[in-house]
Amino acid sequence: MLSIVYGPPLSGKSTFASKMNNINHISVGKICRHESSQQSFRGLYLKHAILYNWFIPSQILLPLVLNNNILSQNQENVLDGIPKYSHEINPLKKLCKNNKVNLKTLHYLNPPLDILLNRLKTRRTCNLCYKSSTNTNLCSCGGLMITREEDSMTYFLDRYSRFQNHSAIILEKLSSFMEIKTYVD
Repeated sequence: MLSIVYGPPLSGKSTFASKMNNINHISVGKICRHESSQQSFRGLYLKHAILYNWFIPSQILLPLVLNNNILSQNQENVLDGIPKYSHEINPLKKLCKNNKVNLKTLHYLNPPLDILLNRLKTRRTCNLCYKSSTNTNLCSCGGLMITREEDSMTYFLDRYSRFQNHSAIILEKLSSFMEIKTYVD
């Protein structure tokens, strides 16, 4: 079974997923950052895509995210980071069908923009494990908490604008076959 956590950047998707009990959290961002650290062609492509805020085609992204053994058969899977664009919905449905995974619930996080902007001001990310925090200079893993380029105001506003442009159609399409639960901070 697969549920999706959906919302704009900085809406707390990973935090929300981490608070769910007995789930397998599949974070697209974490997977892409890990893959981008590899010296493969795909890893180098993803490294540049993340750095320059490029669109990542679903033909690259979906197989990477839903590859062998990432989906747990023993517990609910929660996907965080796909879909971002409406054209990713059908390939996602097809991939789930081929892997015998049922799409269940969309958890839609929709905090107001002022809350997102406040989070942006204090967001820091570990340079080793990519955990986000606002309250320390050192991560529990020993890494340094840094402000990533992708957490700049310009980068955020671009990502937020893309989200706004695509969210209505995505919600409409997903509501035809998934239960939608909306959360507002």
